[in-house]
Amino acid sequence: MPAFPINEAQLVALFMQSVAYGMHVVSFGSCVMVLLRRMPDGAKRPVNWTMLMTAVILFGVGTADVSFNLYHNLVAFVLYNGPGGSEGEFEHISNWVNVMRTVWLVIEFCISDAVLIFRCWVVYSRRWTIIAFPVLLWLGVFVASIMQCYYTAATTTNSTLLTQLQVQPLIVYRIWKVDREMTQMMTKSRTLGFSNRSAFSHAIRIIVESALLYSCSVFVTFVTDWAGSNAIYGVSDVALEMAGFCFDLIIIRVSQGTSIEQ
Repeated sequence: MPAFPINEAQLVALFMQSVAYGMHVVSFGSCVMVLLRRMPDGAKRPVNWTMLMTAVILFGVGTADVSFNLYHNLVAFVLYNGPGGSEGEFEHISNWVNVMRTVWLVIEFCISDAVLIFRCWVVYSRRWTIIAFPVLLWLGVFVASIMQCYYTAATTTNSTLLTQLQVQPLIVYRIWKVDREMTQMMTKSRTLGFSNRSAFSHAIRIIVESALLYSCSVFVTFVTDWAGSNAIYGVSDVALEMAGFCFDLIIIRVSQGTSIEQ
C-alpha cells in the first residue's frame, strides 16, 4: 500500500483546491469590479473586453474543475460499488471525469502561459524578438493538446515549467529595473513628496506583478510529478486555481494604474 493512497490524496486535493478556489472567487470579484467600474465623475470608461473575458474564462475553468473534483469524490466514496472501492474508481484513468479534468488543466495552463508571454511582450515595449521562442513553444503545446489530450496531460506541466523558466526571469528583471528607476526618481524629487519605499514593498510588487506565485505552484507540481507521489493531485489542483488568481491580481493593479505597464 503506498504511503499516500490515491483515495486519501483525492480527498486532500479537494480540500486544497477548495481553499484556493475561495481565493480565486474573491480575486475574480475584485477584478470584475475594477474592470467595470465608472470614472470618479460617474462617466463610463472603456472596458477592456479581452482581459475581462480572459478572467471570466479562467474563473469558469476553475469553477468547472473544482465542481468535477467534488463530483468525482462523491462518486468514488458514495455511489461507486465496484471492485477496488474508491481507489478502483480513482484509478480509472479513462473515466470521462478524469478526461474532462485533464482538459480543464490544459486550457488553464495554455491560457496562463499565453498571458505570461503577452505581459513579457508588453513590459519589453512590444519587442517580438524577446518572445519568439516562448511563442513557438506555446504553439507546440497547444497543437499537442488538440491532437492528443492524454499525451498533453503527461507533458503540459513540463512544457509550462519550461515556459516559466524562459519568460519569468525576463519579467522579474524588467519589473525590478523599472521599479528601481522609479524609486530613484521619487527619492531625488523634493516636489513629489514621496519617500523611499521599503524592500518589502519592492518584493511584493515583483511577486504580484510577475505572477511568481503561479510559477512556484507549477514548479511544485513538476517536482511532485517527478517524484511519483499522489500529492500531485492536490498541488496540480492548486496550480490550476493559482493561474486565475494571479491573473486577477495583475489586472487589479493594471486597472488601478499601479502596475509596471503604466
